[in-house]
Amino acid sequence: MTKEEYRACFAFWAQSTEARLKELCDLYLPEKSQIGQAARYSLLGGGKRVRAVLTLAACTLDGAPATQALDYACALEMLHCYSLIHDDLPCMDNDEYRRGRKTTHAVYGEGMAVLAGDALLNLAFETASSAFSLTENEEELRRAARAMQILSAKAGIGGMIGGQCADTQA
Repeated sequence: MTKEEYRACFAFWAQSTEARLKELCDLYLPEKSQIGQAARYSLLGGGKRVRAVLTLAACTLDGAPATQALDYACALEMLHCYSLIHDDLPCMDNDEYRRGRKTTHAVYGEGMAVLAGDALLNLAFETASSAFSLTENEEELRRAARAMQILSAKAGIGGMIGGQCADTQA
């Protein structure tokens, strides 16, 4: 793959992820509610979508179409965003800005930021688990279940939350 092909592929996958995230927001995060606004503010507020692109690239390297992993890619972005919202809170790193923008708690208040992060955490698992309803193939169901196990473990105490605990205690 040439440098130009790589850049085009990266841009396409990032744009595909962004479009799917907007669709999911329209489905699950009502713009008229404050929680919907706060979660959207963080999730759609920019970013390179590197985690999503890596997920889609891994899927294609395994021989499957990237579209098959798009919801997993979006779930990873939701998990990442949730962790950033919580990490920025006054009780954690107390950051007022991220990527040149006011943080969620600075715009919506601390309580709404906690809830927006929690909403994205749960929406991530709802989105990732959607693969279960898309197939009746036993092997695909086993892979989807394994992916959910990995996602849960890496987001939990032995992964991301454990890291945030260590950060808070330091």
